[in-house]
Amino acid sequence: MMAEHFNYSRDYFRKAFQDDFGMGLSAYISQRKIQKAARELRQGVKVASLAKKYGFKSRNGFDKAFRKAFCTSPSKYAKANTEVVDLNQFYSEYKDKMKVSFMDIDDIKMVGWTIIPNRGREVDIPAQVAFWLDEDSPYFKKMNSVAGSANGNDKIAMWYHDPECINIQYVLGPVVNNFTNVPDDAVKIEIAAGRFAVFETDRESDVDNLADTIRMFSRCVFYGWIKEHRDMVSLQNFTFERYINKKVYIYVPISVK
Repeated sequence: MMAEHFNYSRDYFRKAFQDDFGMGLSAYISQRKIQKAARELRQGVKVASLAKKYGFKSRNGFDKAFRKAFCTSPSKYAKANTEVVDLNQFYSEYKDKMKVSFMDIDDIKMVGWTIIPNRGREVDIPAQVAFWLDEDSPYFKKMNSVAGSANGNDKIAMWYHDPECINIQYVLGPVVNNFTNVPDDAVKIEIAAGRFAVFETDRESDVDNLADTIRMFSRCVFYGWIKEHRDMVSLQNFTFERYINKKVYIYVPISVK
């Protein structure tokens, strides 16, 4: 029906849609339904009514699709909107779960896609990152097609201001060796060489708790460690998250004195 509406053949429409959106039409529709349902959950709409409204055959089917997209259950996602965290207490409780080292790194090139535009709308950033990094996600495959086999397990996320855009954007993408064959919808970012404080958990893998790990880092590093060590932090380079071989690292640039 869609192909006929635009006077395309089915094969051409399928390929064109895949090229533009990085996924098939059915996957796109499913994702849009889940995103709309997520917004309504935050507004207090009940899970059961949303499952029916968006065409899921059962509550279990809706829960499964929602977990795949946001790495948490619909009920937990709805409650997250009212969570109030005492950041000082949180930092005191969790800072011992982080390991920090200091290292000098070379220039890093990355190719990124905007996953969260800063336009005043509320978005669960950790859940979105976890969704993009799921190996079954079309976005994960899209990133790997650019990275190549050598850098396939090395990805970076950060807030970035493109000089051509008014708003700051949250971008995610792979580390690359060079900027050849970069897709038109991606941005090219180069992180300058420098000295960084690098944070990680004491676990061998962060995959099973990726969204929660990102939340813990955000609170402990950005609202705890940086506050305690503000004199060390450099504003001349990027702060970023790095995902390497199922581990999460936070890189904070520091001044060399």
